[in-house]
Amino acid sequence: MDMNERTDKINSNKRPIYSRKSLEVGFIASSGNAKYYIQSALSIEDLDKIESEKRPLSCIDDSFTKVLITRSGLNPYRD
Repeated sequence: MDMNERTDKINSNKRPIYSRKSLEVGFIASSGNAKYYIQSALSIEDLDKIESEKRPLSCIDDSFTKVLITRSGLNPYRD
């Protein structure tokens, strides 16, 4: 998935400059009308890593289930 992310730079017309970034979701599983987006990470040790793993999922604009799986001991929760 490609997205534009605002940078701190301003162009000559005093408008913000955006940079294009590619975000990938690890797996997409579907069964009938149900779809699941699955992102996996071996460990998540800080808030920056959590955000970087969740960002591709949060950019998907639909109501299907999005799952983040880690090996580290995070307690299950819904965001």
